[in-house]
Amino acid sequence: MLSVQARAVSSAFPKTVGCIAAQSLPNTQVRTMATEKQLLNRIGSLKNMAKITKSMKLVSAAKLKSDQKRLDGGKHFAQFVASINEPDYFTINGNFDVKDAVGKKTLIVPITSDRGLCGGVNNQVGKVVLTMHADLAKQGTIADVFVIGEKGRPLLRRKLQDNIVATVSDLWKVPANYSNAAAIAQEINACDFDKCYFVFNTFKSAVLFLNTVRPVKSLAGDANAVLPEYEVSPESRPEVMGNLQQYAMASSLFTAMLEAAASEQSSRMQAMENASKNAEEMVGKFTMKYNRARQARITTELIEIISGASALEDAE
Repeated sequence: MLSVQARAVSSAFPKTVGCIAAQSLPNTQVRTMATEKQLLNRIGSLKNMAKITKSMKLVSAAKLKSDQKRLDGGKHFAQFVASINEPDYFTINGNFDVKDAVGKKTLIVPITSDRGLCGGVNNQVGKVVLTMHADLAKQGTIADVFVIGEKGRPLLRRKLQDNIVATVSDLWKVPANYSNAAAIAQEINACDFDKCYFVFNTFKSAVLFLNTVRPVKSLAGDANAVLPEYEVSPESRPEVMGNLQQYAMASSLFTAMLEAAASEQSSRMQAMENASKNAEEMVGKFTMKYNRARQARITTELIEIISGASALEDAE
């Protein structure tokens, strides 16, 4: 009876009975100390990585100078639009008061990049959008999302898949320009909304950018309320307001794209600098391990040689 039970246990748990069965298991991993060759290979790969990240930092620094020049020339382009819209809001920890959009058709437009390796510049934009959307949903307002940039889609798709109305990709193959901004603005204006928010990063310095929310209201109302200093005839009011709506949207988007491009390059510079430092630190650690392993091997060989010589002398 006992032998039958033992056979049943061993057949039910063949991997846990005896050391021989455990040793015969396939794909058994045994952790051993890295050899000198493996350490040298790892050191070499880390040095190559440090060279690549340093090169990427230099490239980002050069692109940042160009983006700053475009930003300095274009950031005053939308001064008139800023005078008829609400001012920009700089969010803190992704929080933004959305009470003005409650009960209205709302469109959120996050501006992200098409490439990675740029730190948390895209994640912070996604965090602001998710927080805004969640706050509006709590108050019964469901906002649509118009994503600009390839990296914004995977950040928002998991939670806002049903609310994403369009995605613009391959935008940053060329520097930010008004033609692209106008084409995107035309698609944004085709959406149905009463209130639109651009979410992007505002460039402050090479080491600082701020999460920004820019409200762009719909200008479909009374022209005199938006342009109090100008007279607009009633028959031409729809055409005037439609043209002004397109101009306001394109101008606001263009300056936001300039800010986002400069912020992306500054964030990439910081990320590549941190990556280079981490790679250099790892090179130092692995070099120390390699030197210790090499010294231990040399010491062992010397001990073996001395011991062998001593044994020959004793034999004679």
